Amino acid sequence: MHRTIKAMTVAATIAIGLSLGTGGADAQVPGWNIIRPTACFEYASSSPNGQIVSTLWVYTNTFTITMTDPAGINAATQWCYNGSAFWAYNNGSSIWSEIYIVPGLR
Repeated sequence: MHRTIKAMTVAATIAIGLSLGTGGADAQVPGWNIIRPTACFEYASSSPNGQIVSTLWVYTNTFTITMTDPAGINAATQWCYNGSAFWAYNNGSSIWSEIYIVPGLR
């Protein structure tokens, strides 16, 4: 278990370091990833009880992230549609849970 956590920490650190140092690193790894959107699509539907359920898909050159958290969708939408980069957290599932906005990040 300790080795797995250490390996994941090292992988995330390398991905973050490469993205900050070279502007590259479009790899999808568990943990924080820099997302450079190429396109976005938001779908909203209502559930049988009248609640609005939204999903945001953010496409990059190498992978797609899916967000279902309303707060995350609201925060990411502006950055996504104007093509600005942002950080997103992947906990190993297909749904990305958190975002971190850094103004001016490209």
